[in-house]
Amino acid sequence: MSTTMRRDAKPPARPEEAPGQPGPASTDQGATPAAVSNHSRITIAPSTIVLAGVVFWALFLVGFFVARFIDVLLTIFLAVLFSTFLTTIVNTLEKLHIPRTIGIILVYLAIIGGVAMVGFLAIPLFNQETQTLEGVFVD
Repeated sequence: MSTTMRRDAKPPARPEEAPGQPGPASTDQGATPAAVSNHSRITIAPSTIVLAGVVFWALFLVGFFVARFIDVLLTIFLAVLFSTFLTTIVNTLEKLHIPRTIGIILVYLAIIGGVAMVGFLAIPLFNQETQTLEGVFVD
């Protein structure tokens, strides 16, 4: 059985033109348009409120944890930062065919030597400033 339409057949009527159905109301028949409201309504799902509460408490607990253990966290952070810095230097020394263990020892000796040099240079200045300050308070 074929579902083709004959050429002289009419296409099916649209719902508003169906026989026995009233057509759309025209403005000359006294129909008034619906009032348009400028107010929009915002709805918040209960799951959103629960999620906001969970996020608030999670942030509070994370903040409490960080505040309580800031010393430990800061030490770990500085250790990771320091090791990252040292890794690049040690890798460079490895490319120069220096064994990794020797490279690590050399880097630590250089850091300790730098701190000692700053100390040796700063101690005479510190003594001089202390004597100057002592002279101001004694007079």
